[in-house]
Amino acid sequence: MTRPTPSPTVRGIHAFIAIAIAVATAACSAAPPDDEVAAEAAAAADRLPRVTIPQAGEAVSDAMLIASFALYRALASGRAGVRQIASEDGRLTMSWSDDADFASGRGRYTIIVDDYSIPLDDPFSSYAYGYALSGSIVLESTTGGDATLTFDLGARHHDPERYPVERLSMNLDGSADSDTVIVNGTRFSLSDLTSIFED
Repeated sequence: MTRPTPSPTVRGIHAFIAIAIAVATAACSAAPPDDEVAAEAAAAADRLPRVTIPQAGEAVSDAMLIASFALYRALASGRAGVRQIASEDGRLTMSWSDDADFASGRGRYTIIVDDYSIPLDDPFSSYAYGYALSGSIVLESTTGGDATLTFDLGARHHDPERYPVERLSMNLDGSADSDTVIVNGTRFSLSDLTSIFED
């Protein structure tokens, strides 16, 4: 699928999330996963379809794109004192803390999705792979220079053979072994997937 060059606004929001990921992973060590996490991942991998690195990257890209879309909607709302936005169908909500500062990235931003995909009539849909996601995405920074990013999402696609991801999670907090993403129970190094943020 050929994708158009993102607008400056879209590139800026993608850069915001990419910077948060880079900052969150900067302190990560290469310690092995703990036994409980490894066991859960192995059990999920037995139940769910196998995915390739590109397929994992597509699902992670859609999660990041929905985060970007929600941030953009929040910025575009431009209403003083507002701390939450929601889509018309209620399937996407985003709230942010009282100390949130969109310019610096400081604050806590919580996105809740319920079988949500970016509307086809929105320009952001040009960059999406078509996953509908359910769960939460949380981006938090105390200074704008540090960041944590977590998501825990279920996924579905109208073409599950081509897009087989059903579960994805990430927890980037600067701690040991937080530089991995778990997709359908398989662990991927974040470095394998970062090319999706380079457009």
